[in-house]
Amino acid sequence: MIELAYNKIIAAMFLLAIGLANASELSITSVDVPSSVNQGASFTITMYVQAQDVSDLQGTISLPSGISCTPTSAQSISLSNTTSGTGSASWSCTGDVSGTYTNQVTVSASSTPSSVSASEQTGLSVLAPASIISSSSVSTSSVAVGSNTSAFLTVSVNNVGDVATEVAITPSLSTSAAGYFTPTSYSAVSVSGGGVVSKTFTFNANTVGSYTITSTVTSTDAGTSTSTTSVTISATPTATPTATPATTTNNQQGNTGSTPIPYVPTPAPRKITPTPAIPTPTPKATKGVIAGDTPTPTPVAYKADADAQISAAEKEIAESKAKGYDTQEAEKLIASAKELASRGDYQKALATARQARDRIAAMLKEGQPTTSPISVVGAKGQLNWTLIFIIIVVSIACVFSYIKFAEKQKKRYHAQHHPEVPAPGEGKGKHKGEFDIV
Repeated sequence: MIELAYNKIIAAMFLLAIGLANASELSITSVDVPSSVNQGASFTITMYVQAQDVSDLQGTISLPSGISCTPTSAQSISLSNTTSGTGSASWSCTGDVSGTYTNQVTVSASSTPSSVSASEQTGLSVLAPASIISSSSVSTSSVAVGSNTSAFLTVSVNNVGDVATEVAITPSLSTSAAGYFTPTSYSAVSVSGGGVVSKTFTFNANTVGSYTITSTVTSTDAGTSTSTTSVTISATPTATPTATPATTTNNQQGNTGSTPIPYVPTPAPRKITPTPAIPTPTPKATKGVIAGDTPTPTPVAYKADADAQISAAEKEIAESKAKGYDTQEAEKLIASAKELASRGDYQKALATARQARDRIAAMLKEGQPTTSPISVVGAKGQLNWTLIFIIIVVSIACVFSYIKFAEKQKKRYHAQHHPEVPAPGEGKGKHKGEFDIV
C-alpha cells in the first residue's frame, strides 16, 4: 500500500509538469499605427502576436465613431510554425471625422479551443483640413496725393484647420489709377495649422478721391478668402501767399517832403512736405482670432503635446508601479520619448509617449499585476516558473517525509513482532508498474 501511494504521488507530479509545460500562451507584442492622419486619408493598423500551443487564432478590432476599418469581422491569424511562433493581422482604415482618438481603438487576438486571449488599446489623431479666414486694416484712413506710406495696409490670414497650407495675398483698388501697392502681392506664404500670419504693404497715392481696397487670399487646398477696407486720397495742401501793394523807391536825397516806402519782397509759396502717417499699433493676433499687424510667433510643432503626454505617462507609470505592476516596458518607451524630445523630434516623442501610455492602459485593463505570485499562468498567458519550482520542491519534500515515516513504522512493527513476520504490505506481489521504494 505504501509503495502504491508513492507511485501515485510521483505519477501525479509528472502529469502536473507535463500539463504545465503544454499550457497555451498568447500575447500581443506590438501594434503599428500612425500618430496622426489627415481627415479623409487612409492608413493601416497592424497587430503583431506571439503564441504557443494554440489553434484557430483570430484577430478583431473595436473602433470609435469617426474611424472606419476593414475587414469588420474577425480575421484568421497564421502563425510562423503551425500552432506556435509569431503572426500578425492588419486592417485598412480611414479617418472620417477630425478629432483625437487616443486609446479608443482596441485590437484583440483569441484562440477558441484553448480559451486564451489578449487585447491592447491604441489610437491616433485625425487632423482637420486647412481652412482660411482673412481680414485687412489700414494704418490711416486718409492720405495725401503723391505720398508714399509704408506699412499702410495689413492683411492677416488665420488657418482654423489642423493642416498647414500655403497662400497668396494680393490687394487691389476699386480704381487702378488711384495708386499702387508695394509689393504688388505675396506668394507661397506658409500658414501652420491653427496659426495666424500677417503681411504689410506700402501704398503710393496717385489720384484724389475715395477708394475701396479689396484684399484677396488664395490657397490651393483651402479655397479663397477676401476682405475690404477703404482709403481717402486728398489734394496736397499749399500755402497761400500774402499780397503786398507794389511800391516805388525815390532815391533823391534831401527830399524831406516824402518818406520812401521800403521794398518788401513778395514771399515765395512754401512747399509743404506731407508728414508720413504713423500706423496705429493693433493688438497681437491670437490663435483663432484675426488681429493686428504683428503676427503671432508660430509654436514649435508637437512640442506642447509631447511634453504633456510624457508628463502624463510618467505619472501613470509611478501609480502603476506602486500597485505592483511591471512597468519596465513603459519606462523604456518614456525614456526613448524624452531622448527624442531633447533632440527636437517632438512628433516621434509624442508618438512614443502615447505608446507608453497605451502599455499602461492595457496593463491596467487586465485588472491584476503582470507578475502574480499565486498564479501558474501569468496575466498574458506566460508560465510562472517560480511557482512551478516551489510546487515541485514541496512535493518532493512531502514524498521523502512520507518514506521516513514509513521506515519508522516498519521498524516499530518488527520491534513488537517476530522478525520473520512480515509487516502489512511486505511480500505481496506488485502490480504492473509498481516498484519497491524501501
